[in-house]
Amino acid sequence: MIPKQCSALLFWLALQPAIADEGESSEESNESSDETTEAKEVSGQIIVYGDDNQIKEAGSAHQVAEEVLTQFEWNDIQQVMSMVPGVNTRTEDGFGLRPNIGIRGANSDRSAKVTLMEDGVLFAPAPYAAPAAYFFPMTTRLTGVEVFKGAASTRYGPQTVGGAVNLLTRNIPAERVWFADASYGSFNTLKGHLYAGGSFGLWGVLGEVTHLQSDGFKQLDSGEPTGFSRTEGMLKIARGDVDNRLQLKLGLSGEQSYETYLGLSRSDFENTPLLRYPASQEGLMSWQRTQAELSWSLRPTDTWLVQTVAYHHFLDRSWRKFNGFAADVDVHSLLQQDPTGGEGALYISILRGDTDALLPEEYLQIGTNDRWFHSFGVQSTSVWNHVGEQFGHRLEVGLRAHGDLVGRLHTETSAQMINQEIVYVEDSLTTLNDTQVGAVAVALYAHDDWSMGDWHIFPSFRQEVIQTSRQVEGWQDPITRNISLPGLGAMWELDDWVDLFASAHKGFSPVAPEQESSVLPEVSWNYEVGFRQHMDATTSELILFANDYQRITGQCTLSSGCDVNDVGQQFTGGQALIVGLESMFRREQWLANGWKVPVQLQYSYTQATFQDNFYSGFPQFGEVSVGDRLPYVAPHQGSLSVGVETDNISIQTLGNYRGQMLDRASTWDDRDSLIPSLFTLDLSGNWMLGEAWQVYGTWNNLTNTQAVTSWRPFGARPVTPTSLFVGVKRAL
Repeated sequence: MIPKQCSALLFWLALQPAIADEGESSEESNESSDETTEAKEVSGQIIVYGDDNQIKEAGSAHQVAEEVLTQFEWNDIQQVMSMVPGVNTRTEDGFGLRPNIGIRGANSDRSAKVTLMEDGVLFAPAPYAAPAAYFFPMTTRLTGVEVFKGAASTRYGPQTVGGAVNLLTRNIPAERVWFADASYGSFNTLKGHLYAGGSFGLWGVLGEVTHLQSDGFKQLDSGEPTGFSRTEGMLKIARGDVDNRLQLKLGLSGEQSYETYLGLSRSDFENTPLLRYPASQEGLMSWQRTQAELSWSLRPTDTWLVQTVAYHHFLDRSWRKFNGFAADVDVHSLLQQDPTGGEGALYISILRGDTDALLPEEYLQIGTNDRWFHSFGVQSTSVWNHVGEQFGHRLEVGLRAHGDLVGRLHTETSAQMINQEIVYVEDSLTTLNDTQVGAVAVALYAHDDWSMGDWHIFPSFRQEVIQTSRQVEGWQDPITRNISLPGLGAMWELDDWVDLFASAHKGFSPVAPEQESSVLPEVSWNYEVGFRQHMDATTSELILFANDYQRITGQCTLSSGCDVNDVGQQFTGGQALIVGLESMFRREQWLANGWKVPVQLQYSYTQATFQDNFYSGFPQFGEVSVGDRLPYVAPHQGSLSVGVETDNISIQTLGNYRGQMLDRASTWDDRDSLIPSLFTLDLSGNWMLGEAWQVYGTWNNLTNTQAVTSWRPFGARPVTPTSLFVGVKRAL
């Protein structure tokens, strides 16, 4: 096997001819004195705003602002996503360590069908070669979250079937400041957050560190740990002014979590939903990640902005967990069907530790998936503004040269269950997967906002050229795929407070490197029409959308329920149609006594069905008939938050509803795969003590609602039980 460092160097050298040109966009810049249509000139922020500080995109674009994030002090990005219509999530560990996010019906497994960015730069471990997001930045250090859907996401590939998510980190402050935050709560959960920085003439610096740990809420009778510990550090150093600025961003992250893919049977969940089987006691995920980004923001003229970023990310992870039995047993179906007799009941009894595993076919298979990921590239975007008497342009052109390299070493060891303890069988270690895969991609896009009076036309185009290769007894011949992705949008500023818009674009999801040249990518045509209203303290939005998949695909991961030997494989399905409605209403009502009452409501309706008959080896599809529903897409979901704010105190309550959904492609008559609806209620409060101190508290799931949230990968997964956290902040 090629050493990691040598492999990365070879791929980097192979990429150099493409890097000689410019790469795609990050929108990394400082605040400009002219806050017009230059995306507000905030580092990493990429939503386009108009002179009235309102969104000016020909499609759906949302931002969860820093005030909302600090009000609720979420540690789980999936809770943040509940504030955005059209986003579907699948809970797995209860803490959001490895979130599953989908947009407009796209498969949510490991957020692999969503373009994920931090400050405009791709952060998935290997966005082209292995996009499953086994790493996700800690929510508590974010200053905003942007979500794009429809034609607005064409600029931010490679995944354009559903949408894109951009996480915003803290800018270097203009003045010298420091901040400290500490909280403690249920399950011995401890959080610490520190940052300090400032500007010194042309220089600026920011240092930030965040730590989060918990004992976890699930229970092993043996007393083995089920919690986690995560730490992230970030350093930004910059020199220059708003017209010419160079910035270095460094990051170091690590996690150790005692997590497992093994859930519970139906009956065990009903009796003890927070139980963990003794067969899961060996579960341990450990990873380390480094991040290095060098960005240059240059404004040659008052109307021209060029931003370039060179980046390198490295993730090394190892996950030891229960893989299955030595016998050919479908553990997912076993726990879902929950047999009370026969061979099936025997295997469940072994998982519980009630029966010893003595025969070779009863042995547990404990697997360790050791993987490393290199992701690197250069991207550049050029934004040119022209405002004339008759018409105007905001032309954005970007180019990105990107490389991925992924190494997998998957091993498995047999073990017996003896007196509720796992006892390894000597000389039983086997290697299941020892391969490397890679991808080199060049992406070019152009997006124009051509305005004439009250009309805006948004033509867009994206070209992706992707070369993939794999190593199995030597590197295989590379496969090159080329795809063109057009888009077109229009917006009519009906008056000063209402925008009508419509858009259409071609969606795309890349082919995994393990596939033969005959395998085609996932492709869809996506349409939307809607309006945005913004007047004084009221904002609302209503959108109708349709995503017409000519070819839908599923990429195998263990978290999706695939067999360990199929990891990385792509399974092609048939046609699918996803149609729906997204709505949002926000208002800040001021009372006579000076109090403010903020209200936000969002609701989504999504109907996601297959349009032909086919069979797929992807376990969430299987045998599909026309009219079957897509898995893990709830037709109805929404949230409502209501609060009251005074000069010193703010209180917010948030209710989240997610309708029933299915575990696999099927109909509502399939009771075995039905996942029930869920409603949770959260409460948060903040109290200012003087000018610098703040005390806060959050009470999540205050009604202690409990229900199955997922059957993947193996068995029923619970809702995080009621939990209370209190903390204190100080900023100077």
